[in-house]
Amino acid sequence: MGCGNSKVDEDDQTSSEEDSYGGALQNGFGPLDWGISTEQVEEVMRDKRCITKTVMNITDTGSSTMRNIVDKIVVPATASTGTGYALYLNKSEPLKAKVMVSHAWDEYYRDFALALQKAGRPGPFWICAFAIYQPEDIPELTIAKQLGPDPSRGPFSAVLKSADAMLCIVTTSCDIYARMWCVFEMYTALQVGVPVQMFAFAISPAGMPGIRAGELTNDPIKDTCEKAIDTKSARCGHPSQPQNDDEKAIRKNIEAMPGSYTTLDEAIELARLQYLKDTLNSQDLQDRAAMLKGRPFTEDPREVYQQAISTVEARFCGTLRP
Repeated sequence: MGCGNSKVDEDDQTSSEEDSYGGALQNGFGPLDWGISTEQVEEVMRDKRCITKTVMNITDTGSSTMRNIVDKIVVPATASTGTGYALYLNKSEPLKAKVMVSHAWDEYYRDFALALQKAGRPGPFWICAFAIYQPEDIPELTIAKQLGPDPSRGPFSAVLKSADAMLCIVTTSCDIYARMWCVFEMYTALQVGVPVQMFAFAISPAGMPGIRAGELTNDPIKDTCEKAIDTKSARCGHPSQPQNDDEKAIRKNIEAMPGSYTTLDEAIELARLQYLKDTLNSQDLQDRAAMLKGRPFTEDPREVYQQAISTVEARFCGTLRP
């Protein structure tokens, strides 16, 4: 409230947040300017380099992972430019990131893009694969130098201080809870008061005899609830390799916190529990239950979600109240 100049206020806020960033800049632009639009995310999905050929020469648009997209599209496009893919696309008018997106690189890109569509937020989005300069061909702008030596002063933390929300994209193709950066980002968002919203890519068994698309879905968030969150076991990089510098820096931050990994486990478990409760109370689930009522060999989806909620709540043994 008040009669101050909103543009000046916004510039002051941006300057303050950029001051908290301890990494390398991209052609003078800090992480808040590394945003990408919904349309640009979807355009990548339509890029012919995202399409592969499978057995019998059948076109497959779903098997390229985020890691593949970086190798095939992002790195070739941005090599030697000193700008990440997002800033490269928007260099004439950089987009201020409003929504941080936490995701795993080994998920299928199509799953990721469709889950982002489902979230329904306009963005612009801060997506690591597109925000960070990836080619590693400029010594002053390596990934390590952009991330900085301290995760609490890295690009993720800087963006979260001004973000409207964090979206956690969960798919069936990769366990986001097993990725150290993802769980650390979720916890950081919760600590600075940024709403954390989980969105899943639900697979419909379209084409199955007697089942129309959308009637039955698998929800990877619900489906992983049998397994407790275990952030101490989460990894950066390939799980078979030794800890990289990112992982060591994140673990150092976590282990300095009161409660250490248990604190992260509980915070993320509660966020997952809230997702389950929101889904149980959603009109979509009520409609699905009504549609399936009386059909043979089908469970009431409300009972399935209630069981998942009970499973998660049982871990707290009444000591925490969501």
